Amino acid sequence: MGRSASLSVGARQKARQKARSVIAAKRAELEEREKSFEEVFAGVLAREELDEKIGHGLNALHHLGVTKAEIANDTGLSATEISRLLKLGRAEEDEESDDGDVSEASDTADVSAPAEGAEDAESSGHSGDASDAREHDGHEQ
Repeated sequence: MGRSASLSVGARQKARQKARSVIAAKRAELEEREKSFEEVFAGVLAREELDEKIGHGLNALHHLGVTKAEIANDTGLSATEISRLLKLGRAEEDEESDDGDVSEASDTADVSAPAEGAEDAESSGHSGDASDAREHDGHEQ
C-alpha cells in the first residue's frame, strides 16, 4: 500500500507540473496578445496622425487649384481615399479654428472681405461663414 501511495504522490506532482506548464503557456500567450494589441493601437494612432498631415497637405493642394484627379494621378491614392483625407483635413482645420483665435478675428474682420477658408467652403459646396457674411453685406448695400 505504501508503494501505491507514492505513485499517487508522483502522479499528483506530474499533474501540478503540467498545470503550471499550461498556466505558463497561457500567460505567455496573453502577454503576446497584449503586446500585439499595443503594437496595433500604436500603429493606428500613427496612421491617424499621418492621415491628418496628408489631409492638410491635400487641402493645401486643393486650395492651390490642384484637382482631385491630378492628386490621384500623382499620388496613386484612390478618389475615395482622397475625399476621406480631404474631409479629415478640413475637420482638423475647423477644430483648430474653433479654439478661438480665428473665430475672434473673423468677428472683427471687414464683412466684405471673405473669411479665411471661404474658398474651401465654396469649392466643396458647403456654405460657411464667408458666404453668410457676403449675403449679409449684400443686404446692407
